[in-house]
Amino acid sequence: SKNNTVKIVNYQTYNGDENLNIEDYLQTKTKETKTILQTELLEKVMNWKFFTNSDTENLFCQKYFENSQSTEIYYNHELSKENFGKKFYFDRGLKYPKDKITNRIDSGKWDKFLYIPKIQKHKIETQITEYRIAKSLLNLPHGSQGMKVYEKKYKILWKYMNYDKFRFSGNQIMIDYNNVLISSDCKSEMLYLLAILNSKISSKLLNLYLHIENEQDLTVGIKSIKQYIRVPKITEKNKHIKELIIKQIEYLLIKVEGRTLDNLVNFKDMMIQRFDKVEVVGKNLVVTFNNTDYKLPIKEKADFVKNLIAEKYYDNGLIFNREGVTLQELKNLEAIDFDEQAKLKTEIDDLVFELYFGTENETFKNILA
Repeated sequence: SKNNTVKIVNYQTYNGDENLNIEDYLQTKTKETKTILQTELLEKVMNWKFFTNSDTENLFCQKYFENSQSTEIYYNHELSKENFGKKFYFDRGLKYPKDKITNRIDSGKWDKFLYIPKIQKHKIETQITEYRIAKSLLNLPHGSQGMKVYEKKYKILWKYMNYDKFRFSGNQIMIDYNNVLISSDCKSEMLYLLAILNSKISSKLLNLYLHIENEQDLTVGIKSIKQYIRVPKITEKNKHIKELIIKQIEYLLIKVEGRTLDNLVNFKDMMIQRFDKVEVVGKNLVVTFNNTDYKLPIKEKADFVKNLIAEKYYDNGLIFNREGVTLQELKNLEAIDFDEQAKLKTEIDDLVFELYFGTENETFKNILA
């Protein structure tokens, strides 16, 4: 019967030291009782954890489902070709002999290798290291979709166990079997997917469905993404929001997380390759060589550059703590403004929320806080 109901009784943890036998304990009021339709259990048979959620959380999941569509539009190759003109691959990392990783320049043509990525906690985009593994040494396990997965230009990658965030790469990288990835040549949709996956909404959904009390490990595999993560329905009315999300996430990766001191300071006419001292005076980066000062104009964010140099090269902001600094080191110095990064992430997250729920649903915003 469609109207048949099921009563769920959830007891608080029983502690045998309470000198209360289990029969008496079951008669106590230390329990929570819910009644739901059996058809709802049937509909959500793959994961019954939802009945431990609050009513607001269950409503959140319901509205999320109603306002979204399956990620099948990506992993179904016929649908992805129809919608985006490109294929998207969802796959696990590969096994490879770690003792065969090399950094020898003369070991072969670059296109015969895949590179080991450099993962940094404070960045979404991954860089590549000089270490690489020959494609011929890779072990393609049963069920793998093959090398074409790694030959696609853009990748979203994450750890299978205890992921901290979804990361992005536009390089020829190799990930091991403890990681998962999505790959495609469609840059705009990959950036959009990256914003969706890293949103507070996706994080909330994965925790609601996958987090198990008293277990530390949260495993997020391909099946979990396909089953629980859905993408907003895009219409003529809201497609401009999607386009803005793509623009903002690209700016975050390139202009904010990819920023170096070379982007902020004019090194154009500097020929000297090594300096005895470096400091910021007013709107200039002042470098010293053989007791001669050279002023390099700071193009933007002078206060930020001043704090960056003080943190990197001075003890307590007062004593220069280096014997020398090279020009290349200065140019390559990572210059991420973490306040700007956090603000931009919040803006992107708000745009993602708007696609799913509009702008007025404060109740759902509160459970994401």
